[in-house]
Amino acid sequence: MRNDLLHQLCMIFQKYDAMNEQTKAELTILLSDYEIEKRETDIILYDPDDYNLEMLQRFLIAKRVAGLTENSLIHYKYQLEQIFGKINKPINMITADDLMLYLAIRQAKDKKSDATLVNEWHALSSFFGWMHKEEFLEKNPMFRVECPKKRKKKKKAFSSMECEMLRNACIDAREKLLIELLLSTWCRISEIEQMDITDIEGDSITVIGKGQKERIVYLNSKAQLAIKEYLSTRKDNEPALITGRTGRMQKGGLEKMVKQIGERAGIENVHPHRFRRTGATFALRAGMPIEKVSFLLGHEAVSTTQIYLDINEEEMKQAHKKWVS
Repeated sequence: MRNDLLHQLCMIFQKYDAMNEQTKAELTILLSDYEIEKRETDIILYDPDDYNLEMLQRFLIAKRVAGLTENSLIHYKYQLEQIFGKINKPINMITADDLMLYLAIRQAKDKKSDATLVNEWHALSSFFGWMHKEEFLEKNPMFRVECPKKRKKKKKAFSSMECEMLRNACIDAREKLLIELLLSTWCRISEIEQMDITDIEGDSITVIGKGQKERIVYLNSKAQLAIKEYLSTRKDNEPALITGRTGRMQKGGLEKMVKQIGERAGIENVHPHRFRRTGATFALRAGMPIEKVSFLLGHEAVSTTQIYLDINEEEMKQAHKKWVS
């Protein structure tokens, strides 16, 4: 085994033109001080009744109790099943080295994006943090695994002209309502999906956001008018604010509708989350304190809100002139 390792090291040194007889001799001496054996990573695949599945189920139950949405639970379950299937070891025997190797393979061989790597890191961090907290593990292996760095891309809000183009591209009262809700409330599409007619109280709507936290969002005059016009077309008794052919319109259908409106308007990259960025950016430009912007978005921390803002250099320059004397 030692000779095999020596040969592999020599090949690596030779690849970078750093191999000679002296280097080989020094490597031989260095390796002589160690007992070397190949780590065995081939573990029998687990069946539905094994320890891994039990721990994953317990974790998901704990997250459900903590208030995670069903979509988040499904996402966690899929990611962790895929990861543990590839690492192929009992969870309580997975080491930091296993996790670092997994992420390295995902980056170097699988060519996964930075966003995918960061998402998988967060899923693993949450899971092993729970395992450690519940004392199923003495040490959390994720303590040694650094979060992959995600390249930051400038994300754009819609311009005022693009907002009008989206409005003009709507072909019926339902599409118009969806666009006005997104522009006025800055809600997540999952929050709009769950809106009921009875949630509306004058110029406000009560929504249930992330972590099952309740908050109030507000309707401007355009949104209020859009609700009135859309409801006048309804002849059903469905409690949902926005309906499809079989009742409440689901998240996927709402997302598809937004995309189709964007295509008709001739605007690229139209998706529901971009309306949240647009609302936050417009409000801050108009002078709303960032703490209030954060509250309306349903963020727990202002630092999260700052990610949403599309503030250019000229706006920063003007703000400096106004506030810094």
